[in-house]
Amino acid sequence: MGRWSIRGKLLAGFALILLAANVICIWSAAEMRRASAAMSSMAADQLPELALATAFEREILNARIQFIYHVTIQKPGTLDAGWQRFRNA
Repeated sequence: MGRWSIRGKLLAGFALILLAANVICIWSAAEMRRASAAMSSMAADQLPELALATAFEREILNARIQFIYHVTIQKPGTLDAGWQRFRNA
């Protein structure tokens, strides 16, 4: 290596950096593909349950709001709306 010119050393250094970057990119792409496959199967298993839980929570919270309106400001129709939301949940 003592006989290499400055230009040769720089080219060898940049080539080594590019080689290392390519190895890291390939490894990262493989890991991301593996993680994507794992997340896809997990999402397919849990997404329907999550959607159902979210819909239930939304209806319960809306029913609660309607009941609070009925009790506090006695807004017309809120008691019926609250019971309808509760039945929906």
